[in-house]
Amino acid sequence: MIYGKPAVILLNEIASEKPDSANAAIARWLLHQSDPDQLSIKAVADGAHVGIASVSRFVKDIGFEDFSSLRDMLKEGLDRPARIDKTKQDSRTMIHDEIVLGLDLASQVDMHAIRQCAKAIDHYQKIWVFGLMKAEAAAICLADDLCLAGKDAATLFSHAQQMDCIKRAGKEELIILFSYTGSYFDISENGQLHINAPVIMISGGQNMYPGLTSLFIRYPSHLDKASHPYTLLYMADLITQTYLEDRH
Repeated sequence: MIYGKPAVILLNEIASEKPDSANAAIARWLLHQSDPDQLSIKAVADGAHVGIASVSRFVKDIGFEDFSSLRDMLKEGLDRPARIDKTKQDSRTMIHDEIVLGLDLASQVDMHAIRQCAKAIDHYQKIWVFGLMKAEAAAICLADDLCLAGKDAATLFSHAQQMDCIKRAGKEELIILFSYTGSYFDISENGQLHINAPVIMISGGQNMYPGLTSLFIRYPSHLDKASHPYTLLYMADLITQTYLEDRH
């Protein structure tokens, strides 16, 4: 499914931390809380079986100034997976049709923009490729393919690590972001963000950060649930193939 901000932050923390870490325990516990108004640092510490200091570190680690800011974010609510109504359509047929339609739409992407991305990859020595949750699958694929093609490309899974890298990256480095909806920086970045490195974003949504992106590649998309990861993976492969073709 296409996750909202609370789910992205908590699930990303669970996926990027060791399973027995305090941060993972806190994120797992928060993921199942339905009444954020009743939450306090002590309640979270007791529920997750960690110390109060661990909760305070968790808040900072995921990019919030204080516990109140985290609690306000949780009030946005957590999306829950919905079952398919099989009386209307078989789940296999529905998922298949949505994926095929999503890929057909994505194939209509502006190839001029894809070639611009490929030229940028060829120009810069260091490439960072990031995404959140399912979008990170596309980031991993592109980074791996570029490494095999001889480019110095890498990714990081934790959003906090990604943001730290983006803030530190110099003008000689290139940042490539995958985001299905177009959302990325507002996950935990509340202040004014200054980025020295050029940023290319690939998305099925709208450009939410025109002041931060040097190139925004939007592919046609209905932003449906089923085709979410597959269209991003398609775009990663398309960028790789265009880069390889343009080198010869």
